[in-house]
Amino acid sequence: MILFVFVPRSHKQLREEDRTLESVSAALFLCSTIVAAAKLSRRRDFPRWYMIVPILGLTGFLDELSFGERHFDFPMPTIAGKKVDGIHDLVDMAYEMILQKTSETAANLLLALVIMGLVGILVRYRREISVRLSQHPPLPYLLLTVFLLVPAVLMDMHLFGKSPLHDFLEELLEFNVALSLIFAGIAIGFASQPMEEA
Repeated sequence: MILFVFVPRSHKQLREEDRTLESVSAALFLCSTIVAAAKLSRRRDFPRWYMIVPILGLTGFLDELSFGERHFDFPMPTIAGKKVDGIHDLVDMAYEMILQKTSETAANLLLALVIMGLVGILVRYRREISVRLSQHPPLPYLLLTVFLLVPAVLMDMHLFGKSPLHDFLEELLEFNVALSLIFAGIAIGFASQPMEEA
């Protein structure tokens, strides 16, 4: 953030595709995959859903690289005439399909209701969630991952506007998502033994 504000020459490296910040994020996503896989390989008693940590890390790594399209010229599939080179493209397509059926205001209202519903669920079941958080060390970091990922996806959809600052904030959020997954992978090693399936 300091670089972006005080060093204008750094803007391209911090906000554009395949530049420094995105490359670092990709490396961190890969690191989270390796850390989580290493922790899981050392124990047989982990809940199966812990596998989501390395899966998310690998997905994030591939998504940052556009699944190899730009680097290795891999052909990307198209859906409804639109090229899909990342998970976020599926979200964009879903939003565009809603826009085709209704107005932008209604689509944004629906999106807001979904987010509010998720927040309501968290508030309603906060005690149960608190218990789960204490039982499963990776879970707080996975929740943090979700809270960081949602605004990153919304910024990629340009719902908050389009500017160099928005592009930078999107990349910064993705960077922090990768960091959160690394901590989730490390936290697997702190889970109590034996662990029950949850």
